[in-house]
Amino acid sequence: MLERFVRDAAVLTQTCPGLVELVEKGERDSARASALLLRYVQPLLERGVDTLVLSCTHYSFLKKQLQHVAGPGVTIIDPAPAIAEQVIRVLSANGLTRSAPAETAAPIVVCTTDRSLKARVSAQAQALLDEPVQVRAVKLT
Repeated sequence: MLERFVRDAAVLTQTCPGLVELVEKGERDSARASALLLRYVQPLLERGVDTLVLSCTHYSFLKKQLQHVAGPGVTIIDPAPAIAEQVIRVLSANGLTRSAPAETAAPIVVCTTDRSLKARVSAQAQALLDEPVQVRAVKLT
């Protein structure tokens, strides 16, 4: 894909082990998250990177911290909104969208198989989505 779409730019890649886990644990604003971001971004900045492209939907939740670490001169491209728009297009094309008004839309429901995590999952989901969330413990058979 890089050869097809990126011809006049140098593209550097950086894996970021641990960031997904921090987001999922609700530790987006932690000192550990900041330290990891700095560890992953600093070498890129030293090589003159001017744009960062987020390659994981979890990274959207770290965008504010990432911009702080990278500085105002670095552009951050977050493809998550475009991905969400494409999902809507595909759902619409297949007649799978809900036509009810927003005020009657179904609540957001998150399921976990671990009852002991119910409260933590609820708090994290509400913080990430900024909307009320129902959490249900389910049993998979």
